[in-house]
Amino acid sequence: MFDDTEFRYETELQVRVRDLDHMGHVNNAMYATYMEQARTDYFGDVLNVGLDDLEMAVVSSHIEFKRQVRYGGGLTVQVRVPQLGRTSFPLEYRFLDDGEAAATARTVQVSLDSENDTACPLPDLWRMSIVEHEDLSEEDGTVAES
Repeated sequence: MFDDTEFRYETELQVRVRDLDHMGHVNNAMYATYMEQARTDYFGDVLNVGLDDLEMAVVSSHIEFKRQVRYGGGLTVQVRVPQLGRTSFPLEYRFLDDGEAAATARTVQVSLDSENDTACPLPDLWRMSIVEHEDLSEEDGTVAES
């Protein structure tokens, strides 16, 4: 789904019994929940923004599965922002089970003006925090307009 560029952020998630399907592996629908938790952790840790202060919507989501994940351990979810647009940005995720890639995923988030229900520019503080954390720069083409 994407290149093997370094991920600078990761979070740990526990696989729960309720996450499994009738075949005994993590149900594919659970990955959306895992991405939501990893995204929330990233925003809290990197942007210092809690759920009450997040005005954004996921407008695109894609997951590719590499191998089954079963009950009995945890998942490491690596997260990165490869580029920034004016009003949106993608997040890429890599799910590791015992150090092996189990899935990769990508979502696109849009910053919202909740009063008008329209897209708005990313807050400057978010932009600065992401650029610093991800080591993005306009010179190498990683910051793109949306």
